[in-house]
Order: sequence, then C-alpha cells, then structure tokens
Amino acid sequence: MHHKTIGVLGGMGPAATTDFFARLVHRTDARCDQDHPDCVVYNACHVPDRTSHLLEAGEDPTSALVTAAQRLESFGAGVLAIPCNTAHAYHSHIQRAVGIPVMHMIELAAEKARGLLAGAGTVGVLAAHGTLQLGLYSEQLLAVGLKAVTPNASEVTVLSAVVEAVKGGDRRTSELLHRVGENLVGRGAQALLLGCTELPLAFDQARASVSTVDATEVLALATLREAGVPTVTPSAPAQRDGFGATDGGPEGQA
Repeated sequence: MHHKTIGVLGGMGPAATTDFFARLVHRTDARCDQDHPDCVVYNACHVPDRTSHLLEAGEDPTSALVTAAQRLESFGAGVLAIPCNTAHAYHSHIQRAVGIPVMHMIELAAEKARGLLAGAGTVGVLAAHGTLQLGLYSEQLLAVGLKAVTPNASEVTVLSAVVEAVKGGDRRTSELLHRVGENLVGRGAQALLLGCTELPLAFDQARASVSTVDATEVLALATLREAGVPTVTPSAPAQRDGFGATDGGPEGQA
C-alpha cells in the first residue's frame, strides 16, 4: 500500500520530537518494516524561541520555520506535522509556503475535546506560557463550542518549570503538574488538554480524575491517517514506555 512520506518539523524541543516520532511508530498498524510509512524528521533546533518572539519582541522564527518546511517538502514529504503547539501561531505562514498539507495540532486537539465532551463543556488547558498568553487553545475551543479554564499565574510558573525540566532531560512524572491539573478540575474542567508537547512526558494520564486530550497523540494519529496509514489506538491512557509513547494496547484500526 502506498503511503505519503511524513515530514516532521521538530526540534522544538528535541525530547518532544522523539516522543512524537515514537508515537508514529507505535500507532502504525504494522507487522513488518514495509508497513510503516517513510518519514523525514528535521530536528530544527536552531529555530528561534517562539514565545520570546510572540511576547517579548525576540527574534522572529517565521523564516526558519518556512525554510525548514520547504526543505522537508524537497525531501519528498507529502504531509507535514509540527510537534510544537506554540509554533502553530505561524501555521498560516508555513502552509502558504509549501504545497503539501500542514497538520494543525491545535484545531485537531480542540475537535478531539469537542467529541470527548459531546459538543459542550469546559476544558482545562495545560500549556506553555506563550500558548496560554496568546489564547491559542482558548480561542479554538470557543470556536468549537467549548469553554476553557486556564492556569493562574502561580500555576503557569509551575508549567514553565516542568517544560524547562523536560527540555533539560528530566523524564519523571511531575506531582506539581498533576496538582495544577486537579486544580483546573476543581474550577470546573471536565477534561484536561495537554497543550504543550513536553507535558505528556511528565504527566501520567492514567492518574487524572477526568479524561485527557493529549495533543501530541491527536497529531500523531491524524498525521498517519492523512498519510494513508492504518492505525491502532490505545484503549486507555497508560504509562509511557522507554521511548515516551504510551504502552496502551490496540483498540483496532481507525
């Protein structure tokens, strides 16, 4: 069966990119090497910090993101995924610069939340500072009929520390992160959305008191389907394996 080559514009950060690629492998319904799609991963760690540009007038990453996307297209990618939520503030610039579909992580995750809550309800958003400040998820959730509850200032400080810890190599489950999630549940969240690609590496979804939407997982599955790849999905949240992906068993083709 012919599959589109998947292009991964990564490096934001590298650990999250590794996690995303592992999910592509784990979620492919494969029995041999040839069942997997070709995949080109560009770990573009040189891309300037997105939050710094968006909130602090730092260096603009648009050109670097566009050049990286065009390079992936030149390598034969037929679909592009960017496992970085904040980078989706530049999605329209990237999409205009290439002739292949660029998956939109935030739209996909919001649609997943809408389905989970049957079209109405409140979602607690756990995300990086830039994503929260720009309202990327709050606006998209509102667009699909959902309300968003977001962390307060002290909770954002915790989230930022968790993100920095994961980028620095810490893969331990964060008790403080779980506490922030439960605080959001206490403020009305009926589901939690992991809207930063570092957070699934520090958040044990099986322990959450409500259902979770893992934006990395949603993006991986949607990208595989766009590439024409049969997928398997976990039946329930599970502990991460050694590569960062969850070890939940297959639920069947999707």
